[in-house]
Amino acid sequence: MTLDIESRLAILETTNRRYRAGLTTSLCLLVIVATAGFGQVGQDRQQTFPRNIVADTITVTNLSALSGSINQLGSNNATIQYMSLAEGRADSMTIKAASIAALQAQRAAIGKATVNQLEVSNGTSGAGILLVATTDGGTVQILDSQSRPVVALSSQEKGGLMTLYGKGGFTGVELGADENAGRLKINDSQNRMMASIERNNTHDGEICTYTRGGNRVVVLNTDDTGRAGRIIVQREGALPMVKLESDEKGGFVRTLDEKVETARFPAK
Repeated sequence: MTLDIESRLAILETTNRRYRAGLTTSLCLLVIVATAGFGQVGQDRQQTFPRNIVADTITVTNLSALSGSINQLGSNNATIQYMSLAEGRADSMTIKAASIAALQAQRAAIGKATVNQLEVSNGTSGAGILLVATTDGGTVQILDSQSRPVVALSSQEKGGLMTLYGKGGFTGVELGADENAGRLKINDSQNRMMASIERNNTHDGEICTYTRGGNRVVVLNTDDTGRAGRIIVQREGALPMVKLESDEKGGFVRTLDEKVETARFPAK
């Protein structure tokens, strides 16, 4: 009787060991299959939503990015949250914030931009507008078809300056102002002064005309007291020859010679 019980227990233990081995094998296979399945899902997600791409060339029809650093962009439409762009060409581009070295676009609507230089042209010639930032302020230039300035508005250390250029690029008119007064200068095609309106050394107004050699020949200013006006006719070398003045006795004409001798007409 005792032998029968022992033999049955031995058979039962053998059967249990077989069941445990089978269960362990099944669990291992299940873990392997599950791990492989999750890995495949991760690979599919990585292919669908890549975190990093390194490629020589990527061509897209529509580009939408939150951030990026792009050396050259060629597309019809681009919507970008932030972009550091070295060179770009696009028909339409919407950018939230950008650091751009060079940008060429057919049409641009910019709400706020911080640049050192901005050029607007028609694309077929050099005509357009150039905005340049300097250490003292800024300059706005209107360019002709040869990319030469015809009008310039600029800031100086002590005021503003407007310059009109003639054909060939010579400075035709200068209109400026400083902390004391304004001035107007007119030049010929050789950049020589022809006429000027400005303040003289006595802080009074003065109008001058010049010869083609650059000499002042007619001066309209005030007398030494600053109470009356006068006209001075000079010759080359800034030598006054005729003065039209006035004093307490009335108006008179004073003529001078090289010896600085004067004669008053009419004599009183």
